[in-house]
Amino acid sequence: MIPDNVKIVLSVLFWLYPIIGIVQVFSAIYRYFIGKDHYSGYKYKLRIYLIFVLIYFLLLKIFWEIFDVERNMNSYEEFLMFYILVVPWPLAIYFWKIIYFNKKEGTG
Repeated sequence: MIPDNVKIVLSVLFWLYPIIGIVQVFSAIYRYFIGKDHYSGYKYKLRIYLIFVLIYFLLLKIFWEIFDVERNMNSYEEFLMFYILVVPWPLAIYFWKIIYFNKKEGTG
């Protein structure tokens, strides 16, 4: 049995998760179209990130429609929890790596 305080923290994180994702995607779009190029390959990496995000949501939509998930939720619950809660983290880490961990290339 999970303690109540852990359940509260997990539920808060679960509700913050979509907000963080939306902010991150809009930040990537803004940085791609309006922001400056911080290092060589910066905009290219942002484009790759945005393409992966688009593919993620397209696959989710296709899966939702093909397997009629609303009627068969019990059959696909584990898959959806994995896909919705685990798969986006590599995308988030990739975005954070693009933004915060790449330095400008120096001239030597």
